[in-house]
Amino acid sequence: MTLDDYLSLLWRRKWIILQAIIIVPVVTVFLALRQSPVYQASSEVLLSRSDIGSQLLGLQNTNLYTDPARFAETQAAIAQAPDLARRVIEASHVNESPGALLGSTTISPAANADLLTFSVQNGDAGAAVRLATTYARQFTVYRRQLDTGAMQTALKEIQSRLADLRNAGSTKTSEYSSLLSRAQQLKTLENLQTSNTQVIREASGAAKVKPQPRHDGIIGLLGGIVLGICLAFLAEALNKRVRSAEEIEAALHLPLLARIPEPSRDFRRADELIMLTQPSSPDAEAYRVLRTNLQFLNADAKAKVIMVTSSVAREGKSTTVSSLAIAMARGGARVALVDLDLHSPAIDRLFTIRSRPGFTEAALDLVPLDKVLQRVPITGLPTGVAIASGNGRSTAQLDVIASGTLPLNPGEFVESKAAEKIIGQLREKYDYVFIDAPPILAVSDGISLSAKVDALIVLARLDVVERGSLRDMARILGQLPAHKLGVVITGAPASAHYYYGSSSPAGRTAQRRSELVS
Repeated sequence: MTLDDYLSLLWRRKWIILQAIIIVPVVTVFLALRQSPVYQASSEVLLSRSDIGSQLLGLQNTNLYTDPARFAETQAAIAQAPDLARRVIEASHVNESPGALLGSTTISPAANADLLTFSVQNGDAGAAVRLATTYARQFTVYRRQLDTGAMQTALKEIQSRLADLRNAGSTKTSEYSSLLSRAQQLKTLENLQTSNTQVIREASGAAKVKPQPRHDGIIGLLGGIVLGICLAFLAEALNKRVRSAEEIEAALHLPLLARIPEPSRDFRRADELIMLTQPSSPDAEAYRVLRTNLQFLNADAKAKVIMVTSSVAREGKSTTVSSLAIAMARGGARVALVDLDLHSPAIDRLFTIRSRPGFTEAALDLVPLDKVLQRVPITGLPTGVAIASGNGRSTAQLDVIASGTLPLNPGEFVESKAAEKIIGQLREKYDYVFIDAPPILAVSDGISLSAKVDALIVLARLDVVERGSLRDMARILGQLPAHKLGVVITGAPASAHYYYGSSSPAGRTAQRRSELVS
């Protein structure tokens, strides 16, 4: 896919994206405003790796050879001990469990300094300040107890041995002197351990960290954009409808006759034909392009009876075949338009003519063929203008045959000899006979009719026909005996290449101005 394809996809799915962009931030801000306020207080502890006692006693300090980052991470892990959290709660007189305190506390070492930061969150600002300060203090005490725990155990054992020697009167021995010296060293070393950790900043206040509607709204907006784009691509991947004319051409293996743009909402609501009401408008130019291309492609086949069908309903088949018939009549041809969609006839509604008697009555010899022909005058031409044709000069017009009374079994009716006889009579009388046939994939009537016509035209509507329907349509078309003239794309975006000169919107405006001036 190219950049234009991606942009077109996003434009098609713009409503999904807009909904995500609006809904996600609104929900995020709403939930943020419903949160209880949370306050955060922080304190800092200095971590010292030096050991004055070891230096005075000439002992090796192993902390000096430890990686600083590793040393700081170790201290942070020690600070998260449950026993230390319990001590902090007891000293702060806060009603909270050790697990809850550890969950609301962040202990982080500084990146470029031997500092440990204690950040505590709580719904009470005062409690947050007390907990942060007490946590730092209790950590120094807890750390000192860990460092001096082994010394105190060794000192107790030495003092017990010294007591035994004193009781035995062995205070003058070398063992007593050595143990006494070690006891003094351990006491000195224990006293000097207090300087390894020190609180350098106590919590002085608490800041409100939650809720933050503005911050959460911005995050929600960014998340909504990402979610909307993801949903747009997901919807596109799950959509089975065809969106491009190229895909339809490739699937059906038929040449493209024309792209018919979507008619305006007013025309769709009024069931009007633009070739009748506004034949010189730019929107009608697509049907003139269809007429011209059809004449070129039909030059060798010389098909007179042409069936127009589609794969499924609601693809604009009746409107297109009616407009094409009008366009051919305006070109000077004798044209008959027959409504043989006996499941859902629409020609009588589009031309505002009677539906009975129609084709079925003529096929059953209930009325003569001439009685069911309804001549439709072609409007939009100046009075008295004639159009040249191969049969002389004639006023632009066409004959329309409505469906008539709908039979109980339309499939058997269109397959009958009676229907074939009427079609044969129309072939002899007119230059072109256009048949509005039902969708091929919906009913079998279209397949039966294909054996009685000279050629057929297939309609496919963008955003309606699915890829699976196109594959089924291509398989059926390959089995039909009628010549396939091409495919017409309906529901296509308005294309500027159909407009030029006076047929373009700007040209039409200039033409109207010149007519007013003259």
